[in-house]
Amino acid sequence: MTELLTVGLISDTHGVHDEEVAALFRAECVQEIWHAGDVGHYGGHAEVLRPLTLVAPTLAVAGNVDSPAPPTSTPTTSTTPTTSPDTALPPTTSVPTDPHLPTDLLLERQGWRVLITHIVGSGSPPRVGPAAQEQIKRHEPDIVVYGHSHVACHCEVPGPQHPITYINPGSAGPARFKLQRTVALLRLPAKS
Repeated sequence: MTELLTVGLISDTHGVHDEEVAALFRAECVQEIWHAGDVGHYGGHAEVLRPLTLVAPTLAVAGNVDSPAPPTSTPTTSTTPTTSPDTALPPTTSVPTDPHLPTDLLLERQGWRVLITHIVGSGSPPRVGPAAQEQIKRHEPDIVVYGHSHVACHCEVPGPQHPITYINPGSAGPARFKLQRTVALLRLPAKS
């Protein structure tokens, strides 16, 4: 695990697929795409996820305007569908047309624990809400990828066991709240 893993981060598309985003992710040679929720708008998931899966394997969680899967006591876990030195965990959301997205994903990539969820909190650094605090305490992620606020954020804050990196790619959907449309790239080295 000496190479960087390049991940395209996207959130709050609200049913809008932008070919410029796909072209950017292609140009940056992303190996995975992680969508942090509000994929559609009470539907429309396939129109967003299908084109992204043509760029790279894509994982997505439900946002507050998506149709979430029935709740579970732990986040869904996943691994890259290609051969990977990372921990082999059962795959999820392999069908981009499935409107029942998991509410959370807990991944291990390059030795890092990553929690993908939609609502964490607002601000930079985020004021983490009680539900997200419980998830973070229970799962001890190194990285939390989230959306909801439409405001891009990248910061590191002290955690209960170790610093936690919070990343909100902002919103790649319709421009709202006088905010620019944004996505993010995560270049993840092997954890030392």
